Amino acid sequence: MEIELGTDYGVVLIHEKELPWITEEELEEFRISRKDLRRVFTEAAILMKGRTARDRVRPCADQALDGKWEVVLERYSPISDPLMQDIDMRKKH
Repeated sequence: MEIELGTDYGVVLIHEKELPWITEEELEEFRISRKDLRRVFTEAAILMKGRTARDRVRPCADQALDGKWEVVLERYSPISDPLMQDIDMRKKH
């Protein structure tokens, strides 16, 4: 599973398999603790339960004004979504 993480530098796409290799410096740059990042992935997994690619939703996390990280599902269009276009381009090469 992948999640979009809102940061001060824009959106970062993080795959669950990458979690063990995310450095403390990256966490600091993203302004999220390892504990919060794991919680975000747990919440995302619950929200995504029963969803398929056909649903065209993905989990997105952002920090609320109170500092707590929130996870929501956002709809996307494979035609206009730059993240999906990037994936599509990689498949062609």
